[in-house]
Amino acid sequence: MEAFLPKIQGFSLHELVQDSIPTIRESVRSAVISDLQDWMEDIVVSRASEIGNTIINHFFRLRQENQSSNSFLGFSDVPDIGKLVDCTPLYRCLRVFEVFRISSDVQLFYKDAIKKQIVIILNNPGISELTPLERCRALLARIMGFFIVLDSVQTTTEKFITKVFVDDLWNSALDRLASSSLQQEMEKCTDKDQLLELKNNLEAFSTGMQAYQYSVHRLQGIYENAKERYDYLLILEFRALIGNILMKDYSHLLVILDAREWEEKIKPFNFQAKPFQLTDDVFPKSLSFSELLLELFAALQEFADCSLTFAKKIEPAGEPASDDIFASIEKLCAVSISPAVKRMIQLKINNACGATNAIDFEQNSQIIAVTSTSLRCLPLILPGLCLYIRRREEDSSKASLQNDPEELSDVSFENRFKSFYEIREYVDAAVPAFLKAVVQKQFSMADYIWCPSAADVFPSKYINDLVFRLSMTLGPFAILPRHVVKDAYNEAARTMAAEFLALITEVRPDKLLREHPATKINFLIFYKLEQDVIMCEGFCDSCEEPQLKILFEGVRQLIQLFKLKDFDNFVNSNHRQRKYAKLKLEHVIAVLERLLADSGGQIGISRLWGSDKEKSTLESALQRLIQEKAFIREKQ
Repeated sequence: MEAFLPKIQGFSLHELVQDSIPTIRESVRSAVISDLQDWMEDIVVSRASEIGNTIINHFFRLRQENQSSNSFLGFSDVPDIGKLVDCTPLYRCLRVFEVFRISSDVQLFYKDAIKKQIVIILNNPGISELTPLERCRALLARIMGFFIVLDSVQTTTEKFITKVFVDDLWNSALDRLASSSLQQEMEKCTDKDQLLELKNNLEAFSTGMQAYQYSVHRLQGIYENAKERYDYLLILEFRALIGNILMKDYSHLLVILDAREWEEKIKPFNFQAKPFQLTDDVFPKSLSFSELLLELFAALQEFADCSLTFAKKIEPAGEPASDDIFASIEKLCAVSISPAVKRMIQLKINNACGATNAIDFEQNSQIIAVTSTSLRCLPLILPGLCLYIRRREEDSSKASLQNDPEELSDVSFENRFKSFYEIREYVDAAVPAFLKAVVQKQFSMADYIWCPSAADVFPSKYINDLVFRLSMTLGPFAILPRHVVKDAYNEAARTMAAEFLALITEVRPDKLLREHPATKINFLIFYKLEQDVIMCEGFCDSCEEPQLKILFEGVRQLIQLFKLKDFDNFVNSNHRQRKYAKLKLEHVIAVLERLLADSGGQIGISRLWGSDKEKSTLESALQRLIQEKAFIREKQ
């Protein structure tokens, strides 16, 4: 218009037009700016979501058709996308401002506006009534649509906005998406299937944005957060499943009746471990584990399948997915299986110790033995499980699973799956702990008195019951490894010897004396204790561990000393080394102090001595031993 004004100069119209130009320019500017604002608002409110959902739906349609989800590289492959990405209002605005020679104004306006718009999108993930998954998808769709429009603006306008500006805005949006918006929605997800669907939407989002030349490496952090949340929920789900498996009572080892059953139940383990090798075709076969191992293997396979569905990374690189699955399985064992095993073993030990009759005790002992030998085999299923995961990762069928150790040559099982090996160590230690608990339970029922009659110098009832219960474990424990059984009976003998010493040296006698009043002390108690020790030593012979009787030498020598009243020899250090080498000085002092104790006017040991000479002998021996102990302490 300004170019034509000189031609009408001198006419009255010239002045009228010249005065109207600013108003017209401002009116046109306001109109196109309003049109542009409406267009940009429409993008944020609805158009971006529509564009993003169209791309995401296209991705899932291609996947369902088993096509490559990376096949579309622009608008042409996505139906109706060109109609949705319509930048006509922006182009019109740019043309008007170019004519007005103020295009820089609209450039500044547009950049400022889109910075505010992306903040609005990130801060408003969706309607509160939607589920976390629906809000996450809506947020991803809006961001995708927004940046696809931005890409169109950048590629179809000349130097209006630069690629650097768009990339900076994109990276900033992804950083904020990972740290706040999407993370908050993921933390609200309590269903692992929702997180799996979120992962699929992230994959669609990533693939779509790569098609428009956006870098998506920052999405890997979002994926890792989603994977961590998914693993957490998956472990919670399988913790209950595995806990139910472990709480069952497995009282018999697995027996395979024929070759068909072997193929169905045992061949999936399919590795070099001895329990899983078919050395001949003679059936039935009794194996060294129970159904427990099969159920745990099936549960771990199912866990691996669930993990594999989430294992594919947004940007594939680095270690294969199977390595992530191995790590997840080790985590499952560390935080769920291992604690559940410990609770289960302790519960079964408590059940056995609390059994009121021999049949229940023997049955619980059998359950402990079968459960222990089955869990000892747990590390042996790892090669077969890892091979299963590798083949599943390659989309091979389960039926094609073959024994190929070379495929696992890169797996260090003991380092990668420490918790599984720790379970084997725990159950090996649990069997001795079981017998220790049995011994302590029976000794808690000990009821000795210091002044038994000659007719009562026979093995105690609780010792008879204890030896009988220990003998009942010989059959069930036959299925355990020899070193485990040996450690168990060693622990039982050690505990019995320690309990005998505690009874003699630590239990206060005054309560027992009030219950069993006597007029004169006697040493028949030591004869009775000797009979109890002989019964325990007899058990060591019956379990074919006669060397365990050595553990009772200290108790035997203590009993012998008081039974013979051989205090003069014990006080003499030379005689002591020859005759009482296993007897500790503090134990003798403790018994002497008990025998000479004054209970402050109550009926006590010191008031029951009939012979002052006998009492004086003990007092003299005690005094000399106390002096010797003090001398040794000073010397040290």
